[in-house]
Amino acid sequence: MNVPIRQVHLVGLVLGAILHVVTVWRLADSGPVTLAVGLAVALAGTALGAWAVPTVGDQSVEHPGALITDGPYASTRNPM
Repeated sequence: MNVPIRQVHLVGLVLGAILHVVTVWRLADSGPVTLAVGLAVALAGTALGAWAVPTVGDQSVEHPGALITDGPYASTRNPM
C-alpha cells in the first residue's frame, strides 16, 4: 500500500532530525517510569495503526469511495 507523505510533514521530520542533532532535549525525569510511559504510548500508537491499515483495505486514501465504519473508524467521523 502506497501512502504519500505530504511535503509539510516531510519538512517537519527533517527539521526535527536536525534539531535533535543540534541540541538534545532531555526531560527532567528520564528514569524508568518515563521510559515505561513512553514505550506504552508508542506501542498503543503502533497497535492502533496496525488495526487501522487492514480495516481500510484497498480503499484509495486520496479518493475514498465509501465510508468506513469498522475497526478504529467506528467511533470517529472520518470521511474515509
